[in-house]
Amino acid sequence: MRVGILTFHAADNYGAVLQARALVEVLRSLGHDAHVIDYAPAFLTQPFRLWRNDWWKHPVGTVKNLASSLAVARRRKGFQAFREGMHLTPYPPEGFDAVVFGSDQIWNKVLNGGERLWYAQDPAFDHTRNIAYAVSSGSVPLPDGIDFSRFHRLSVREPLLQDELRGRGVESTLVLDPVLLAGREVMDSLACPCPVKGRYVVAYEVIGNPKVMQIASRFGLPVVRIASNPRFSGRKRYVPGEFISLIRGAEHVVASSFHAVALAKLYGIDAVFPPSGTPKDDRILNILSPKTGLETLRAQSFEFLKESLA
Repeated sequence: MRVGILTFHAADNYGAVLQARALVEVLRSLGHDAHVIDYAPAFLTQPFRLWRNDWWKHPVGTVKNLASSLAVARRRKGFQAFREGMHLTPYPPEGFDAVVFGSDQIWNKVLNGGERLWYAQDPAFDHTRNIAYAVSSGSVPLPDGIDFSRFHRLSVREPLLQDELRGRGVESTLVLDPVLLAGREVMDSLACPCPVKGRYVVAYEVIGNPKVMQIASRFGLPVVRIASNPRFSGRKRYVPGEFISLIRGAEHVVASSFHAVALAKLYGIDAVFPPSGTPKDDRILNILSPKTGLETLRAQSFEFLKESLA
């Protein structure tokens, strides 16, 4: 079956590209001709631009950006190379038997630009079998007026979203994020040689939580600070394959990022998550909980995809 994937692949964000590439690899391993639909709206790509539109108003920032421009260019080139393995196809999609929506927070109305196509509410998806896989809305309630009957089958990443859908009379299946579903073998195949030698702690400050560095420093090891955005100074700018290898080789990972914690969990690395005390913590605490049966969820996830695309 020829299958399209609609997700947040265009953002130069480690988790976004990892989950997109992982889902491609999983679907291809199941015998499908999988392609990521190259939908790249400005609200996804602009936050990762080095140069703001009013860059000339900020001379100090301009000097800093110039000093780091080579490292940023390498990072961007690395993301572009990583996407080549996604088998990109133009939007609007043509010639697909099915379209898989997800994973990632594509149903988070704060992040998806308020666009209804993320819910298959677009003529481009009138004649395809539409499947939601491991979608997330973060901690944000779903918008009103969504016609969930547009989906052949629905699966979600977190129990909270599953409960919200059930409250609307919509049933869904709880499944694993593609990174966890793909497993170590796929992640190893996507990794680059680790750029750091010896023992170290990874600190990944996706939401700027100051507790991350405080906790990371307590281990008494060198701290590798990974920049989630090219504008963040004082942190290295790694390509996606290096992100995998850095987490795989770390003694500890301190992060507020779902996919950093997921990778650490996959490789059996000690992951420390500084909670914010808000509902957004649930999506990470769920995968850290010993009650979460990853192997059971993995089997359930593969079965969901097989049945949905049969």
